[in-house]
Amino acid sequence: MKIVFLSGREFAKMKPGVVLINTARGSILDTQALLRDLASGKVAAARTVSCR
Repeated sequence: MKIVFLSGREFAKMKPGVVLINTARGSILDTQALLRDLASGKVAAARTVSCR
């Protein structure tokens, strides 16, 4: 079971044009909601950063 901490509900609460930087280990994002909000401009940019 995948645990999602940032879904469409959380993205809707963010200010328009937000820049999202994910530094978590593993996936915590609802990818479909993120892609939808990137396309609409609600999320201006998103990046996942990891150290190896």
